[in-house]
Amino acid sequence: MDLDYTTYMELLRLTKGAFGWQHLYTEAPLDDWEFERTADRIARMLDVLPQVFPDCDYTPLREKWDARR
Repeated sequence: MDLDYTTYMELLRLTKGAFGWQHLYTEAPLDDWEFERTADRIARMLDVLPQVFPDCDYTPLREKWDARR
């Protein structure tokens, strides 16, 4: 995983414990069928969290997601 502990904890707080966000920071092939559910969860998380928590900045996660697709 391409994160240090402090950043991991900050992102965990930002993502409110949503499942699968960690895969954005691995070499997991998110476009592979084996990770299809994980990719769907990440996409939904990035759609819903900014609506529910508009004061939080999800730009870094969105950029990471866009770079991985």
